[in-house]
Amino acid sequence: PLLEPLLPALVPPLTSVDHAPTSGPEKGSLRVIDAQAGGRCRSGEAPLSWSSTGMNWRGAWRNDTAYQTNDAVTHDGSTWRAKRGHSGITPSLAATRSWALLAAAGAAGTDGEDGADGADGQDGVDGIDGEDATLEGYGYRSADVAGAATTSTTQYTAIARGFDGLPVVAFGEPSLGRVRVAHCDDLACTTATTTTVATDVSGTYVDLAIGADGRPVISHRTTSSGGLSVTRCADVACTEASTVVADDPADLGGEGTSITIGADGLPVVAHHEKQNDALRVTHCTEADCSSATHSNALDGGIALGMEPDITIDASGLPVVAARSALSDVTITRCANSTCASASTDLFLSVLSAAGRPSIAIGPTGSLHLAFRSAFGDLQYVVCSDLGCGDFAASTIDGTGLGDEVGRDPDLALVGDRVVVSHKNPSTHSLRFTVCADTSCASRSTIGYDDTADLLGGYSAMTIGADGLPVISSANESTGALRVTHCSGLTCVPYRSAP
Repeated sequence: PLLEPLLPALVPPLTSVDHAPTSGPEKGSLRVIDAQAGGRCRSGEAPLSWSSTGMNWRGAWRNDTAYQTNDAVTHDGSTWRAKRGHSGITPSLAATRSWALLAAAGAAGTDGEDGADGADGQDGVDGIDGEDATLEGYGYRSADVAGAATTSTTQYTAIARGFDGLPVVAFGEPSLGRVRVAHCDDLACTTATTTTVATDVSGTYVDLAIGADGRPVISHRTTSSGGLSVTRCADVACTEASTVVADDPADLGGEGTSITIGADGLPVVAHHEKQNDALRVTHCTEADCSSATHSNALDGGIALGMEPDITIDASGLPVVAARSALSDVTITRCANSTCASASTDLFLSVLSAAGRPSIAIGPTGSLHLAFRSAFGDLQYVVCSDLGCGDFAASTIDGTGLGDEVGRDPDLALVGDRVVVSHKNPSTHSLRFTVCADTSCASRSTIGYDDTADLLGGYSAMTIGADGLPVISSANESTGALRVTHCSGLTCVPYRSAP
């Protein structure tokens, strides 16, 4: 039947054609005869007749066109013949009463080669000049992001880079007996979402680490008399949290807490225990610190282990820097993850510390310390190894003649550079010292954010996902949490402020 509409175009008008044979090995072949001249089918052949009228080509099928018998159209790549008069019936194999398929659409061919590139067009007209750009902050940007209220007094800030790449800040509000967390909305922390995570606590000695599961974990003092509490956030942004008392308040622990995550993925907290004037290490055996072991890593009866700072060395063991009431700087190296046994090295009064030391360990095992000396300057110590048998100390800010710098230092290693944020108490401003290398022989210091407000208190620093310093501190004029984001590693202005 598919040949029926084509044959009139191939042969003269005839009345029949033999179809031979209908069975056997030659079944399906055709033999054309001239019936008008007496031609007849042979035995086993069947005649096939067709009309001598040809097809009427109508182009692409249209729904609003009336078609007559033998009209031919194209649709979706196939060619069809109308078997009867009709309109509005789409050509398809299902429309057998109205359409017959003449030629099915072929498979898509392979793509041809790309043509040669055309000639370049003419240059467009120049656009209008834009306005001169401004760099907000001239090297840094500061913003009060939480707590600016007469009833709020932000203290003891701690900052870390969250698993989502955004800064997370924990801070205490002792006047309200609570601890809060601000999850920054952007890298510069121009705004933040703030949640109260612990109430009926002292709101002091707050520190922060990011757990192995990405959830912030916060250490802080339980009551004004003592005790260590640990607060664990329910998610990365810390929209909810739970708090446990990790060390008995009767031990008068929980002073000057510092928290990190051990090699086993569990929190480890260093704090001062006043009962025995000891450096105490609490190793959590659960992620929320609902159970823990406690060790007095350093006893001595002379107020050892004050204002500790804890980190983890390359072998996965805790290392703690602290000071004593006699201004000694101590380095305690734990022999195991729980710090059940430890060894301690003392740097005597030649390195007298008047405040909390900050510790960092380099990729080759070198140890780095920054602290404020009793003379009011910023001291830096670098040891070739954790034992600190060979060390070099230098003043990297201040003259040692009663300067007021180096308060609340926080040290970080960025490549082969050393960066330290600290406070100038006399001007109530933040300071930032950057060393060209780990020897700190070449360095620069800038004072910034020195507005009329009382700024820079309880400062802490982290390195953001953009590789730039982010510093949290207290605006003591407003009671707000303040965050400063540097626009370069040195926090130096790109150009002078107008």
